Amino acid sequence: MAGKKKTKVNVSIADNRLVIVFAGKISKKMLSDLYTDIRFSVADLKPGFDVICDYLDADVIVLNSIPTFQKISHYLASSNAGHIVRVMDTSRLSETQLGNYVNRVQGYHPVVAESMEEAEEKLANYQKRDGIRIYLYHTPVEFVSGDRQGDGDIFNISTSGIAVEHASFIPEIGSEVKFSISFSVQDEQKELFEFDATTVRSEGGSFFAARFNNVDEETRMRLWKILLDEALQEME
Repeated sequence: MAGKKKTKVNVSIADNRLVIVFAGKISKKMLSDLYTDIRFSVADLKPGFDVICDYLDADVIVLNSIPTFQKISHYLASSNAGHIVRVMDTSRLSETQLGNYVNRVQGYHPVVAESMEEAEEKLANYQKRDGIRIYLYHTPVEFVSGDRQGDGDIFNISTSGIAVEHASFIPEIGSEVKFSISFSVQDEQKELFEFDATTVRSEGGSFFAARFNNVDEETRMRLWKILLDEALQEME
């Protein structure tokens, strides 16, 4: 008779990948113990490592454990993870609740796959980005394209690009756009970023995405720190 499956963390140095397999009841205590294992495992990986979280053998997700999920996701993002893929049966109530909660808060939102094969395929097809996407809510952004000035809300942002929703107008694909983004920091001060970018995608009449052009390393690191701080505020 096969032994009972256990939650575990596997590291592939060759693939630069972390695989977290969840089994049985997912409780707050179990996740707290798992968090320690993840921190030790990440130390063996290079920046840009990918993460697969396999929930197919999980039975129950205790809802008070969800904030710990966010803590783990924030740690992975702050450790320079590349992509995080969650493998789950989306028809199961507890997993649907987990997904609905995570998608309502700021921070990193893992991609969902329904099998390990699909997860592998998604990782193989993703174009590597310089920094993963952080989802922000109600963070305004101003932009200029040609002789038109517009505004909107940040949908998600990374150190390599931005997606804008509720945009007052949509720049043409391939057009140059200048963004101004202001974040609140300590003592009510503002941190201002200005980026030259190129529009790469649009949807409907008020959503578009753009890739930043020629961002220097100092600005990249400064933005990434701000984004992680913004994501962390949601968990406090």
